[in-house]
Amino acid sequence: MKKSKFLLLGSLSSLAAIPFVAAKCGEPKAEEEKKPEVDKKPGEGKEPGQNTDQGKNPETDTTPAKSTKIDLSKLKTNIQNELKKLAKKDVLSEDVIDVLKKAKGLESVRLGDLSKVEFNETDKKLTIEAHKDSKLITGKYEFTAQSKTDTTPAKSTKIDLSKLETNIQNELKKLAKKDVLSEDVIDVLKKAKGLESVRLGDLSKVEFNETDKKLTIEAHKDSKLITGKYSHSEKK
Repeated sequence: MKKSKFLLLGSLSSLAAIPFVAAKCGEPKAEEEKKPEVDKKPGEGKEPGQNTDQGKNPETDTTPAKSTKIDLSKLKTNIQNELKKLAKKDVLSEDVIDVLKKAKGLESVRLGDLSKVEFNETDKKLTIEAHKDSKLITGKYEFTAQSKTDTTPAKSTKIDLSKLETNIQNELKKLAKKDVLSEDVIDVLKKAKGLESVRLGDLSKVEFNETDKKLTIEAHKDSKLITGKYSHSEKK
């Protein structure tokens, strides 16, 4: 009876140990599954095209790239001032390029970067336009030159009757008589250089004063050919 109790206890002890052995045997596999994949490189084992960095997928980033081209309409004042000096007939593209090269970032600009360099004489307008394929510049520069008002009075080309050549004055003296005719005065004046087309309308007065024996020939204020007054007195 005593022997039987020992056998029973031994059997129970053996059975109780079995689950622990099984658990122990399964432990390495579980640990292996939990072990981080330290030997794998980022992106390995993922499908092609799958983003490996959340928020930075180049295929889905629609933010436009910032242009580094320089807008011709926004050039610095000193450059614009130099371009204004080129607002004239027969402006050369080469001269425009020389000015643009002085702008920061445009040191390597060339003729191929421009699609248009033009000065409109009617509007006095200079237009410089960037080529659509240029990697350096974009947009358009325009400048309209103001017409300079010449404040210097134009030199008169009218002939002053008081300063006629001696030979012309001598012929006019012969007309110093009563009933002098304006037509006779015109015939004499036409002999003067520059007065070949003078006419009666260019005169406002042809008069001989018998009392003073004085001949007076006066130019009309609207005449385009003559000005002033010629006087000759026969009275001694």
